[in-house]
Amino acid sequence: MAQRKKRSLKTGFIFWVSFILLVILLFLINRNTIKKVLSDPSLPQFFSKKENTTDFELQKQIQTEIERINEDTHTTSRVSQHEAYTTEETAKDETKVLDAEQQKTVQANPSTSEKANEVASMPIEPDEQVASKDNKTKDDKKNTSSENQKETEKKHIQIYFVQIDADGKISRVPIMRNVFPSDSPMSDALRSLFSGTTELEEKKSLRTLIPAGTKLLGATVRDGVAYINVSEHFEFNQYGIEGYLAELAQVVYTATEFSTVNSVQFLIEGQKKNYLGSDGIWIGTPLTRESF
Repeated sequence: MAQRKKRSLKTGFIFWVSFILLVILLFLINRNTIKKVLSDPSLPQFFSKKENTTDFELQKQIQTEIERINEDTHTTSRVSQHEAYTTEETAKDETKVLDAEQQKTVQANPSTSEKANEVASMPIEPDEQVASKDNKTKDDKKNTSSENQKETEKKHIQIYFVQIDADGKISRVPIMRNVFPSDSPMSDALRSLFSGTTELEEKKSLRTLIPAGTKLLGATVRDGVAYINVSEHFEFNQYGIEGYLAELAQVVYTATEFSTVNSVQFLIEGQKKNYLGSDGIWIGTPLTRESF
């Protein structure tokens, strides 16, 4: 009897020592989990059970609770690992899709990578310089467009200059000029005529015998007659009779290019005169092309 009792005590001692060591080991392994369990509101209810619960039942319940905690821990770990694996696989798939799309783009446009390299190698300019260049480009385009529009709006007119050959013979030569249209096209043509020849026209041996400084003071048309009022410079021609006839013819031929004009009546500083210059060239009546 005494031996049986001693054996039972020894067995109980070994059991409790093993149990305590197991609890300590589990506590060290599952410290965080135990903290979580201790913070569980249902824990006080668990320890508030009847006091007559046997040691075996208490041990079984503790063992069951520890297994449940370990299972929850392993489940949580497996879920986290699965989520991490899923995220990693998704990222890999997206990377593969992007790489495939980029490869297709490069194959479709073989020069894309070269352009990208060129762009990458270009020096970066300050925003102010870029903005300045953009504004300058816009201004240049605007000016070019404006000039093209102005050239399109211009109208062709025909005026008359002269050529003098080696024998001193004077011949009339029509040329085309571009002027902006107005309500008085004949006046535009006469002003262009009085402005003289250009460098290009002079290279073609074209000249004007209208005295320098002559200005158009006014021009009207009535019943087919153009009344052309010029400044007093028109009266003084250094080339004599031939010069006077040539200057009159230049004006008459230029004015009668318009269908509404048949003849020209000259006025000097608003006054009608019978003769032009000291040589007495008749201008008292309207002159036509047949007058020359």
